[in-house]
Amino acid sequence: SGMSIFLLYIAIVLVLSLLAVVVMLWLRKRIGGETLRRNHEVAGFVYSVVGAIFAVTVALMVDTVHDEYIASERNASSEAIAIGAIYHLADWFPENGGQALKQNLRDYVNMVVGPEWAGMARAVYRPAPEAEAAMQTISSTLRAIKPDTAQQQAAYSEMVQRFMAMREHR
Repeated sequence: SGMSIFLLYIAIVLVLSLLAVVVMLWLRKRIGGETLRRNHEVAGFVYSVVGAIFAVTVALMVDTVHDEYIASERNASSEAIAIGAIYHLADWFPENGGQALKQNLRDYVNMVVGPEWAGMARAVYRPAPEAEAAMQTISSTLRAIKPDTAQQQAAYSEMVQRFMAMREHR
């Protein structure tokens, strides 16, 4: 689970830190303090350059991960908005497939929130075949709806546009 992975990372950091301290003390004892003092200016400059490179690298990685998180959040929000709009527009078709479409949307959301989000939490994302099948069922149900009135035609057109947005943000 997420907590055990976090504890594993903490343990690795602690072990590596302890190892670094032990190696430093061993080198200090082996080389001697006078030799280290003579090379202090050069080593300080090298360490500052290495530290600056490390800091820039970490900052770029954090920025990249943050950008990916924001993009993922935006996609999930856009997909949810499209699903909600289709769900509400399906009320215009009570006897013409609207209830079936609403059930298909609920099934799809359960597939995405269940298996797919659980996989993302474990950092192993693969689209769930069940969610893809539910998406195909939504598409089939949507195509089977036949609008009768002008209001239904407008609602159907909007549902198709929202479905395309939902597909795009998948």
